[in-house]
Amino acid sequence: MGYGKQLFPIFPKEPEESEKMIDDELGLPAAKNQENEKIMPKGEREQQVLDLIGKQSKDKLNIGCLDVGQGDATVIRLPTGEIIVVDCNTADAKVDIGDFLKACGVNAIDYLIITHPHYDHFSGVQKLADNFHIGSLMEPNIDRTDITEEARTEYDLYRDTVNELERKGTTILHPVASNDLYKEIGDVRLSVYGPARAGVEQAEGLEREVHSNSIVMKIEYGNFKMLFSGDVDQNGWTRIAKYYDIESTVLHASHHGSVTGCDEKSMGKISPSRTIISAGRGNPFGHPDAEAINIYKEYSTNGTKTTKNGSLGISASNDGEYILYD
Repeated sequence: MGYGKQLFPIFPKEPEESEKMIDDELGLPAAKNQENEKIMPKGEREQQVLDLIGKQSKDKLNIGCLDVGQGDATVIRLPTGEIIVVDCNTADAKVDIGDFLKACGVNAIDYLIITHPHYDHFSGVQKLADNFHIGSLMEPNIDRTDITEEARTEYDLYRDTVNELERKGTTILHPVASNDLYKEIGDVRLSVYGPARAGVEQAEGLEREVHSNSIVMKIEYGNFKMLFSGDVDQNGWTRIAKYYDIESTVLHASHHGSVTGCDEKSMGKISPSRTIISAGRGNPFGHPDAEAINIYKEYSTNGTKTTKNGSLGISASNDGEYILYD
């Protein structure tokens, strides 16, 4: 494929040691050798993540949580070769998701999932639409009405891009929470727990809240389960934990480690081996919040990792074991 040749224009220079904000400084436990997790030694981490996504492994689910600053972008390659992208921030990204995919030799995205219509999750959608064939786009079926003029301009551009994709043949999907399996691709199963389904859940008064109705989705490959939570808030977590089985091997934390996206009762049900937080170094919001970190630390067997110092990679087997590229 030759994807390694394009690596260094894509990834940033490693920060100086004095600039690094490592997990120990966040009060998180050192890595433990738990039975289901193996940690690869630090090194050319970005190259490792690139290699994970750049080639198909017929018996592995490979996941790259990219260092995109204060936002979210995750790339998943299924054992059958399909590419799933969950959110696509490029606004202040250290790693540009479009350049990353090109370096991996990817020319088509099978599923683009926008967990909710906020700029730090959809800002790269135009670039992806211009450069890749997109089979399906999944988004919550909610509109934004009470927003600032600047946010309205960003949102209108996003809606224009979605409409353009639909005209070009992309299937637009609006998944809702269900106990039924949403989709099965080979041995990989996708379940959706948010946004709220019509009827009893929406009657709880959450249907107009953008964060509450983020797409919350579990990807399962045999005994390995990873839960993606967008920016779902505590109200959303309360609903989800009430109706659905959210136990997972790895949690992609909600809202960049904000305390508003961390619910202790739900964490007890998720009970992850590892929690991953996507947040930008030196962000003005103080993410991840200390209170949220303490909760994640208590309920995550192997602690928490952030993307502040670079992208993270996961290579999972269907027996539930996985390698963390940190």
